[in-house]
Amino acid sequence: RSTPAGLPERSGSDVVDEITQLRDIVFNDVAVERGIPFGRSGQGDTFWVDVYSVIGDTAIDRPVLILAFPGGCTAGARDEEPELAHIATNVARRGYVSALIDYSLLRAQPQ
Repeated sequence: RSTPAGLPERSGSDVVDEITQLRDIVFNDVAVERGIPFGRSGQGDTFWVDVYSVIGDTAIDRPVLILAFPGGCTAGARDEEPELAHIATNVARRGYVSALIDYSLLRAQPQ
């Protein structure tokens, strides 16, 4: 069985253990790094991300869950949705890294 370059070969039991860990709450303390710039829109607006990860975790490879606020691309911001922060915290406690992102909003078209 071949694996992508640079990735270790894993057994079925390794994968099951990893899935179990990511389903159960296994960490208590979550760190939040807020307002990290990660890109710019075509209009020059800066995009920001808040990253949620556990404190004291020694693993270097963690899956990432990216969360985007609702609003149909017309309204909203990552820091206006407390429910998403709650989800990001709970997902991090299960061993994922969570990222709440900003994205481009549609602008009103000139008439």
